[in-house]
Amino acid sequence: MYAPGTRFRRLAPFLAVAGLWLLFELPTAFSAAGFAPARVRPTGELLVLIFFYALIAESKHERAFRRVWFVCLGVLILLRVDWSTCWIITRSRPLLYDQLFLFRHLLVLISDLWSFPTALCLVALALAVWAIARAARALGRAARPAFTKPLRRHTLMAVSAALLFAVGATAVARDQTNVVVRWMLPEIVDNLRESYRTYLAVRDGIFDSPYRGYAGIRLARRPNVTFMFVESYGKVIADSPDLAVRLTARLSDMQRRLDADGWHMVSGYSTAPVSGGRSWLAVGSIFMGTNLPYESVFRHLVREGAEVPTIPSFFAERGYETIGLEPSDRVRPGVEEVNYYRLERNVRFDDLGYRGKAIGWGLVPDQYSLGFAEDHVLRGASERPRFFMFHMVSSHMPWSTVPSLVDDWRALGDAHGEPVVNAHGEKRTLWDLGDGLYTRLHRYGREEMRRWVSYRLGAGYRERYVENVAYDLSVIERHLVGEHADELVIVMGDHQPPAVAPDGENFDVPVHVFARDPALLAEFSDRGFSPGLLLHSSTPPVVEHAGFFSLLVRALVRVQPGDPTPPPYLRHGMPLSG
Repeated sequence: MYAPGTRFRRLAPFLAVAGLWLLFELPTAFSAAGFAPARVRPTGELLVLIFFYALIAESKHERAFRRVWFVCLGVLILLRVDWSTCWIITRSRPLLYDQLFLFRHLLVLISDLWSFPTALCLVALALAVWAIARAARALGRAARPAFTKPLRRHTLMAVSAALLFAVGATAVARDQTNVVVRWMLPEIVDNLRESYRTYLAVRDGIFDSPYRGYAGIRLARRPNVTFMFVESYGKVIADSPDLAVRLTARLSDMQRRLDADGWHMVSGYSTAPVSGGRSWLAVGSIFMGTNLPYESVFRHLVREGAEVPTIPSFFAERGYETIGLEPSDRVRPGVEEVNYYRLERNVRFDDLGYRGKAIGWGLVPDQYSLGFAEDHVLRGASERPRFFMFHMVSSHMPWSTVPSLVDDWRALGDAHGEPVVNAHGEKRTLWDLGDGLYTRLHRYGREEMRRWVSYRLGAGYRERYVENVAYDLSVIERHLVGEHADELVIVMGDHQPPAVAPDGENFDVPVHVFARDPALLAEFSDRGFSPGLLLHSSTPPVVEHAGFFSLLVRALVRVQPGDPTPPPYLRHGMPLSG
């Protein structure tokens, strides 16, 4: 018989080992929906490491083996945190090769979202990492007796039994995605293989593009063509009853008003190559006609320049005036001025002359940006047909503010509040903290912080997301009411939102296509688009982002005089080599 204290001392090392395991598995317990302990599964490689640690303990070369052991454990920890974080945000596993290209974008995003609450979050994250490291160190010391005599034999027996169970459970499992034990090594091998295939695709370039065959297409009828990308407008809204009820009324009102104004409309879902961010990859997949889930491939294709046919270049070659409205684009540390699609005219932040209140990540409310473009760019004296692309920014995370609709967009430039520029006329970024820490602390007093925590992080977070999407749809509705030319308008989400979409690899986004002449919508209807604006959550996707190039060209060819034969429809777009 052992005294209670003695029994606890014998169990304490094994409890410490269990605590270390829980710390390692902690990142997998989080998802977009919050903390979900049911998601936690033991990792097979961690069991293997524990087994080998028990073998090398008290051996002649223990110190050298321990160094290698800690390197392996560190790699597993980094991958676990990295993959879990990317899954919460993007609903996908990151490509190791691609992450080399994306680090700069992460720094730019942090700079753009910089504020006192953002700084608090980073400090809290650093403190959490420090606390976990301290806890791991303490648990490691407490677990040490489990790997020395006389308890090492019990540890080896217990871990050996767990490993046998893990291997057996994996071997008999029918569904490898829901096994009792998770193995990271197969995912790492697959990731490295995909990284190598992506590298080959980047190195070898693309094969002969089918879109080069469009060079012979002539357009006698040249309607205006407009793309409006509603940031983060995803199928998650239709899939979530609490969000769907908020947007259904907005879409119904929009449909009734535009139908009375003479517009015809069809809708469907398109599958994006990315989720939770990287809008430029979603837009690039549409404009280049090939799925671009990786930054490395995108950079290679844009370096090809004129060698890669795009939707904007298709219209430019047919005499269209090509115009882009990207109100968040501005030169700042880590961001250079680029014109990926060689648009004839680009309207960016510096062109807008906005001096009103900074709204969200994009700074400029979309009503102001579109109103400026209507008055100064779109309604000019040019008699050429127009290709217009507007990447909206008001529905970009963090959804801290829902912009207000006003009667005259110019009034937004006179709004009071925190201005976009500082006293020296310079735009504020992470790198220019001219306000000083004291000013920020004063601005965010206890009452303001209480409001921020309850309003920004509470139950209203998801509602503000959908309200920002509804705001952008209202802005688009007002624009369409004022347009009476021969025009084809495509309104769509770029990707699913970050940290809102539930678990599951659903990359679908709504697409709404408008035209006053229903003949321009015939191709979309034939491909599965349904009449009106309302889409049910059970509706399957009808196209991929990469299929829009061929779909759009076919829609235009079908309305040409003489009934020319449209080019083939490429729903999946153009494949890459490699």
